[in-house]
Amino acid sequence: MKFLEEEVYAVLGSTVQRFWWSKVGGVLGYLMNPPA
Repeated sequence: MKFLEEEVYAVLGSTVQRFWWSKVGGVLGYLMNPPA
């Protein structure tokens, strides 16, 4: 049971991280290259 719990947290963590980094990348790209 403990193992499954850790798996769930690992998947959630990586998903949140990926979402966060794509958001940060989008904001950075917008700042570096603002639409005309």
